[in-house]
Amino acid sequence: MTVTESIKQKLDEAAYIIRLQTARIEELTAENERLRSAAGAHGILKAIYGDSNQPTGHRIKSAAAALPFEVPKLMPERAPLELQAEPEEGFVIRLGREAPLEVA
Repeated sequence: MTVTESIKQKLDEAAYIIRLQTARIEELTAENERLRSAAGAHGILKAIYGDSNQPTGHRIKSAAAALPFEVPKLMPERAPLELQAEPEEGFVIRLGREAPLEVA
C-alpha cells in the first residue's frame, strides 16, 4: 500500500463518517422541531409515548408522567350526611318567651 492509497483510504473513511454524522444531525434536528411544535409539555409527552420508534423506557416514563393529566384520580365517595331539619321558631316568638313583657 502506498502513501497515496493510505491517504485516500483515510479520506474516504472520514467522508463516510461525516455522512453518518450529517444524517444523524438532520434526524435530531427534525425531532427537535417536532418536539418544539407540540402543544406544551403534555403534548410532548403524548408524542413520545405514542411514537413506536422511541425506546420502550422513554415511552413508559412519558406515559407515567402524562397519566395524572389524562385520567382523574379516583377518590373515595364521601358518606352522605344524615341530617334532619328541626322546625324553627320565629325570632319574635323566641324573644317573647325569653324576655316576657311586664304590663304595669
